Amino acid sequence: MSPEIITSGLVSLSIACIGWFILQWRTNKTSKRSETFAMLSSAFTVLEQIESLAEEHVKKINKTKDVEENLLRRQMFSTKILAKEKFFRTQVRLLERRSINLSSDSYIELRDRLTMSDFSTIVEYQRLMNVTADIRKDLYRSFHIVYPV
Repeated sequence: MSPEIITSGLVSLSIACIGWFILQWRTNKTSKRSETFAMLSSAFTVLEQIESLAEEHVKKINKTKDVEENLLRRQMFSTKILAKEKFFRTQVRLLERRSINLSSDSYIELRDRLTMSDFSTIVEYQRLMNVTADIRKDLYRSFHIVYPV
């Protein structure tokens, strides 16, 4: 075999290997971005569920004047909302492993809104909506920093 044929074969093999590694790297990056976005969507779904629970609670608590029934509704609401908040925090921790971060201030503000309010007024509900909107914005911003378009 002549040296030109060997050199030509090695160059071709090198180009094929480099191309395969680049393609593999790009595929992994794309699939990781897609998986992370699915996790982000799941976290947003939990936020939507929290908002829906709060909305339903505001509507129901203002309809009923019975003190005992309202107390029971508040206790049930607190239990449900804190379970959702805990699940949301789990989702955020999974995102943090992928460098999608939520500022601790945002999380603390959400926790305060959920534990310090009984959602008997529309103002408390509006404050929750503002917090959840800020959280969505923060998570989207963090996602786009890690995975630019």
